[in-house]
Amino acid sequence: MGGNGFYWRVSYPASHPGMIEMRRAEDGTRAWVEATGEYYHSSTGEYGGLWRRQGRAPNALAGVGFVAQGFDRSSYYRRTAASRDPRARFIFDGVDDEILGDFGLSGGGAAGLELDAFNPGLGSPAWALVVASSEEHSNAFQLVNEEMNVSFAGADGRFSPAVRADMVFYEHPGGGAVFSTGSISYVGSLAHQGYANNISAADAERPAPVHRPHAVRGAVTQPRRIGDTPQGGPVHAFYALKGAPRRPVIARGEGIYLWDRDGRRYLDASSGPVVSNLGHGNRRVLEAMRVQAEAVTFRLPGPVRERRQRRARCAAAAPAGGGVRGWGRDDLGTGRGEGA
Repeated sequence: MGGNGFYWRVSYPASHPGMIEMRRAEDGTRAWVEATGEYYHSSTGEYGGLWRRQGRAPNALAGVGFVAQGFDRSSYYRRTAASRDPRARFIFDGVDDEILGDFGLSGGGAAGLELDAFNPGLGSPAWALVVASSEEHSNAFQLVNEEMNVSFAGADGRFSPAVRADMVFYEHPGGGAVFSTGSISYVGSLAHQGYANNISAADAERPAPVHRPHAVRGAVTQPRRIGDTPQGGPVHAFYALKGAPRRPVIARGEGIYLWDRDGRRYLDASSGPVVSNLGHGNRRVLEAMRVQAEAVTFRLPGPVRERRQRRARCAAAAPAGGGVRGWGRDDLGTGRGEGA
């Protein structure tokens, strides 16, 4: 729930325990968009879309919020003066490096893929400390659309200081503390050199000093970012960096697990593509694919399929508010143009 649940409003229908509802309305980075009139949750009546648009940005909860993404070489963090503040100094016990995470499995660095940054204007606590920030991102890293009112040429990682991941620490008024890394690829750096590295050391379990937000002194500092970078060149497709360890070759999958050709089992946590949320080898899915493939393997945009006609008739016959459960969507991209 950490990702989509913090980013999009999620409802829990009381009439259907265990079910959640989410609608990608109006704004935000998404692979599909709700149709007009379907922004409200059918289960609760709540307005869907970004929490940010409803005054509850994830910054208030985690200290950081989504600002940019890029599928290129990942970068590193540079420590700030705040990393030596007595409140946060324990995080870096035994770490003398200024540069953190210039290594890892996810693009060769700890700061990449999706970046989250500190922003008091969206609810990041004023007493929070930005202890490190990423820099030197390539032109493949772009600000997300909710961060821009107008498209402009300086919205990529070479020029915009907003394209960064912030490592943030703050204490909660009710007790406890929050440590946010601001990057998806961060976890890919933990196991580097058998966990003997400055990213893993920063995550080592150790007691935090007791502190209350009202006693905070000083201001949050953020490093300057200027100019072009050596990484502004070709995109490294699929993060296949030169010299990186070979990735496992997957031989089969079942349910939530994958096995490589050497028999090692992996938990498939790759929810981003959203194509296997029913699990690998799902028998009902395979049977439905077989039935459809035997009937019609491919169709052009013009002809209408019988199943879509049945859904349309059901939808037309349903009374207002009767809870239509199915809907159809035409082809995307060039298919729509050809169909027109």
